[in-house]
Amino acid sequence: MYDLIKNIMNIERESGLNNNYAKLIHNSLNLPKYYPPPILEKIIEQIPKKKKNQYELYYIETPTGHKIELLKVKKGNKEFIMHNKMYEKLNTLSDYFKDILGQDIFSYITSLYRSPEEQEQLYNRWLNKDPDIVHKPSEAWHSKHNYGAAVDLAISRIPKEKFPAVVEQMKRIGFKWGGDFGDPVHFELPELNKWIEKIKPKRSKNWHSTK
Repeated sequence: MYDLIKNIMNIERESGLNNNYAKLIHNSLNLPKYYPPPILEKIIEQIPKKKKNQYELYYIETPTGHKIELLKVKKGNKEFIMHNKMYEKLNTLSDYFKDILGQDIFSYITSLYRSPEEQEQLYNRWLNKDPDIVHKPSEAWHSKHNYGAAVDLAISRIPKEKFPAVVEQMKRIGFKWGGDFGDPVHFELPELNKWIEKIKPKRSKNWHSTK
């Protein structure tokens, strides 16, 4: 019963109520005074507020047995799959992109989440010296894209004189720019690195270290 009361109090706190129902039960049973823990505001803030037809959940499972929950977001006639932290960051950039480029940032995305199969295809194309694959891709499950934690932009559509400001703004809100290590279209979220390291598999024996 005591655990039930604690659960009710926590639910009431998180829903913005005043603990009245839980307190009534608590007092009627003459139980010791209970001080409920504070609401975990930071965790609650990380959960995007769902809007009709805006996104749905998308689940994947890694070879290590970890289940990952991503978001499938609809923007116009396109769908994008990503980690919810990526969704927060991209939404933060939307107004900035509209102000300096006239279009939402989602209009400039060429790649976000990639399935392990797509990643393996990219890697094999690079091994076979496909001229369209300029930068060496990682093997499956070793790209930030496989976790919805990286995004590629069509930088050829961004005026050269404005691109430095775009990079600076994206760095300012937490992105790491791939141009600092040879891949200028690529942006990723370092804050998700520890999470990815915990769940990604080891590199396969077939991984090639040649450049």
